[in-house]
Order: sequence, then structure tokens, then C-alpha cells
Amino acid sequence: MGLILRRYNVQGRHTELQNLRTTIFRAFNANGLRVAEYVQSGIILQVITLFSRVFSIQIDLSEQLEQLLKKVDEHVQFIQRSDIVEDKVERISQRINGSNPLIFILLGVSSAIEVVQSISKKVKIKIENYEQIIINDKDGDLDRCIIYFIKQTPKSQYPKAIAKKV
Repeated sequence: MGLILRRYNVQGRHTELQNLRTTIFRAFNANGLRVAEYVQSGIILQVITLFSRVFSIQIDLSEQLEQLLKKVDEHVQFIQRSDIVEDKVERISQRINGSNPLIFILLGVSSAIEVVQSISKKVKIKIENYEQIIINDKDGDLDRCIIYFIKQTPKSQYPKAIAKKV
């Protein structure tokens, strides 16, 4: 469904795009719509690529993606231009330090790009053992900034069920 959303967006089929978004929301609630939007925006593909490049061990990718998608609100934070930087920094830092996710994503588009970059710099100072990867790109006609915080964990700390030597 996310790929169809992308196609409708690229083709400028805004009525069909909105109708499909409404259908997804009705069938799968807000969480399902967000998952479809992540596929639409290419974030899921970027996460898969980052996992394969960053980790020197094989992880159970399907398990990690399933966790990310099931708990999307815990792993992704959309930043708006009107967000108060210090408030967001505290909340995001607490979420990362409290839940210790393998990956946490900040996303800002257009006028929120400066805000997301400011927040990410301050969050980086407040958390430990996370690598920060910043991707600035375009999604259709929108500029966007996606910042990934990826947990740096030695192989020995991964459960044997999801870690294998390459």
C-alpha cells in the first residue's frame, strides 16, 4: 500500500492518494497509516540499507523491522517547525535512554529541517552509544532531513537468536 501511495504522489493523483490514506487509516488505524507512509517515503528501504551497512553481524532483519513497525511511535519522531527545541530534546533523550532502541528516527520536512537538525545535535550529547546518520534529500517536491540514531552495540551483547558471525 505504501508503494501505491508513492505512485499516486509522484503521479499527482492527490484525490486517489487521500482516498487510499483514508482507507488505510480505517482498516489499520494511525499506526498502519504511518507504516504505509514510511514505505511511501522510502524510510523503510533506508533502514534496511543502514542495518546492512552499519552492523558487522547479521541481525534478524525481519524481527527488527517488525519491532520498528509495531512500535513506530516509540522509534520515530516527526519534528514540526513549531516544536520547542528544548522540550523535544528532553522527551526524545528520555525515550531513547529509557527504551534503548536499536534505531531511532527523527524526521523533518521543509521548514522544520533546521529544527530537526538543532534537536539532533542536542540529543546526541544526551545519549550514549549511538551513531548519528544524517540524510538530507527530497521526497517529491519536499526537502526533508532524516536523522537516524543507531545503537552501537558489541556483538557479544546481542542475543544468540539474532546474532550470527558473518
